[in-house]
Amino acid sequence: MRSAEFETFAKINLTLDVSGKRPDGYHDLVTVMQSISLSDLVTVEVRDEPGIQLVCSAPYIPTDGRNTAWRAAQRFLEAARLDAGLSIVIDKRIPIAAGLAGGSSDAAGVLSALNWLFPDRVDHDTLFAIAAAVGADVPFCLAGGTILCTGIGDVLAPQPTLAGWPLILIKAPFGLSTPEVFRRFCLDQVEQRPDHDAFLLALGRQDWPAMSSACGNVLESVAFAMHPQLRAILNRLAETGTLLARMSGSGPTLFGVFADVHTRDEAFDALANLTASGFTRYKAETVAGGPRYLSSYEVPVLPDFSDLPGLLT
Repeated sequence: MRSAEFETFAKINLTLDVSGKRPDGYHDLVTVMQSISLSDLVTVEVRDEPGIQLVCSAPYIPTDGRNTAWRAAQRFLEAARLDAGLSIVIDKRIPIAAGLAGGSSDAAGVLSALNWLFPDRVDHDTLFAIAAAVGADVPFCLAGGTILCTGIGDVLAPQPTLAGWPLILIKAPFGLSTPEVFRRFCLDQVEQRPDHDAFLLALGRQDWPAMSSACGNVLESVAFAMHPQLRAILNRLAETGTLLARMSGSGPTLFGVFADVHTRDEAFDALANLTASGFTRYKAETVAGGPRYLSSYEVPVLPDFSDLPGLLT
């Protein structure tokens, strides 16, 4: 049996704009996504028995076809025309239902592991087509780094990397349904959109004041109307010395980017009392690239000695 383990990274949205609604019900997006060091561990093992088995360290995570990682494995096997059985183990460390693409990251990890275990069975374009079919954020999580994403998030334009910038993330003690946030979103009522031309120009220079002025997340107004405390906490986070502070995706996680670890750590301590209200703080940093290969092994197939007579002593 063969196995491969990958570290899979969460994402934040440095910007997020909605440009319209598609006939299929999805929304057209323009967003700059960034990989961050919060990560899960995904291990895929090839088994002799047919079928896909998935286990996850986090409770309440589905382990059947409702799971994006499971569906990614199934689609890869179909595209590669493989009859192999698979065992998938997910060590869940990315917060769940947080707007950080944890499920999409796990799916990208499965695709990376299968591409490692079965090289040359699917080409690059097919791999990313599988990713897009599984979920809108999966192509980004597969590529990773700093990327301008358009379409439903599946059209990728890589940008200069922003690796190594310290972060604080603040996750609310409640979830926000992405479909519900988009249902309440009204395109005609958006007062201020991110200026992506200015943002990308500033990104090339890593000019954080200009990036902060040009960025934005049009879904914040919906999330903040549903939970006003998010706006108050984002304002408080921004006052701790951030270079840029926003909500990620459709929420409810807030994040701040800092110039150095010392400033980030001081801010982290200053926000300690948020835990009394059920909010959770995380330290992280921006990273480059997609799922990271950690290890693999192959268990040798031993000869069958069952029919041989026992050794005499």
